[in-house]
Amino acid sequence: MQLFHSVIFRRARWTPVLLALAPALGATTSGLGALVVAAITLALGAICGALVLVLRRALTPFAALLLVVIAAVTGVTLAELWLGAEAAELRGELGVFVPLITVNVLVLGQATLVGATEPLRWYGRLLAQGVAFATVLVLIGLVRELLGTGAVFGAPVAAVELGLFMAPAGALLLAGLAVAGARALLKRVYPGLLEAHGG
Repeated sequence: MQLFHSVIFRRARWTPVLLALAPALGATTSGLGALVVAAITLALGAICGALVLVLRRALTPFAALLLVVIAAVTGVTLAELWLGAEAAELRGELGVFVPLITVNVLVLGQATLVGATEPLRWYGRLLAQGVAFATVLVLIGLVRELLGTGAVFGAPVAAVELGLFMAPAGALLLAGLAVAGARALLKRVYPGLLEAHGG
């Protein structure tokens, strides 16, 4: 638990999380869509990281990256086929963003090349980044759905319909507010941390 807390709040590399967030913003027009994309990304990141963790001694850094690419593409394809068969309406809502999950997995797994030095610590950091990404994605999806349609997970809860938040500009606005909130939290909880890391 201490490692998880340390990675999330003290050593979190927010840049990879934010880069991975970019292609996923299109899937956050509803809380359910964001939850599905976040769950698939987190699961694939954990599986790809575990593969590298287990096979690290037999792989060069390039082979590890290639393994992550193949595993991510295979997992995304299977998830897309399952969604098409079991939840066609949701699959239609997510559109092209399901295949783009591969990008999220690759960016979240960007530490693969240095994973061999401290493998368990690296895997913990990878999982923590995945949880941070999933949390931000779901929160943005819920807020966009609430402000854009007045619903949460499809259930009406308020008489609000602000079309801006259903557009890409609304997603970027909320992502910017999330970054500002995270920076403010880090400054309050760990004064001087951002300055020490050039933030």
